Amino acid sequence: LCKLAAKYGDVFTIYLGARRVVVLNTYDTMKEALHIQGEAFRDRPPIYFVTEIADSNGVFSASGPMWREQRRFILNVLKDFGVGKSILEDKIQEEISYFLESISQCEGQ
Repeated sequence: LCKLAAKYGDVFTIYLGARRVVVLNTYDTMKEALHIQGEAFRDRPPIYFVTEIADSNGVFSASGPMWREQRRFILNVLKDFGVGKSILEDKIQEEISYFLESISQCEGQ
């Protein structure tokens, strides 16, 4: 996707089989589409691989009322784990540092 973004920009379309998929490749474009213009992008068509092959109706493939219910549940669980508290932020920053270090060791492979 990085190569495609370099060639086509921050927003582009790819086809997964016959399904047209719009790719948002930066934080700003994702924020614009999902937060600022959320109503226009709220519902997503089912992706065959996710719903049939991976047997998933999870938060990433859900939309509409099911998505809202799952989102509410996930936010409550995350609050119970301490999301929003500074101790969790420190742990996340530590884990991100380990993750970025692992990625840098791959040397672009």
